[in-house]
Amino acid sequence: MATHLTGLLTIALLIRGSVIAGSEESLQRVKRDDDSDERSSSGSTCPCTQGCCDEGWIQYKDACYLPELQQKRSWSNAEEYCVEREAHLASVHSHEEDNFILHLMGNVKLRPYWLGAKRIRQGQERHWMWADESPYHYERVPNFFHPGENKNNLVAGRLNDQGIILWNYEDGSVAHLFICKYSLAP
Repeated sequence: MATHLTGLLTIALLIRGSVIAGSEESLQRVKRDDDSDERSSSGSTCPCTQGCCDEGWIQYKDACYLPELQQKRSWSNAEEYCVEREAHLASVHSHEEDNFILHLMGNVKLRPYWLGAKRIRQGQERHWMWADESPYHYERVPNFFHPGENKNNLVAGRLNDQGIILWNYEDGSVAHLFICKYSLAP
């Protein structure tokens, strides 16, 4: 019996050692793949892509996301919901981030969702800005928008034939699902 227990203990230690080695290898790969993922939150370091966000939020690079997949809201009510959680409707700054959000939100053909862009008037000009006040440089707006339309918010609303998500201009009073975002960057 002692030999049997020794054998089991040896197997358990080997398994534990391989799990630890695998975890260390995964941790190194995460550090290599995205060297910007070391974040400070309350003085602690977060060396991987999960762990620094509030409970229920999902981390991607230097931001945390909370998809609302159940309750639809108008743009302003969705933004208010996000602000109550110390966040804003999501701003999008790259193709990769756009695809990440699409993955969180699911099928946009069936369930479009609000993004955090809003159109503001500055004198005679109208400009787009993100609710979180980050720069508005990346967009996926199709060419069929007519500048005179009175639609002042963006919704991720359809996929084109190539499977690429496009954003649509939408009246902010329409209720849609939405996604909140806050930055971990200082």
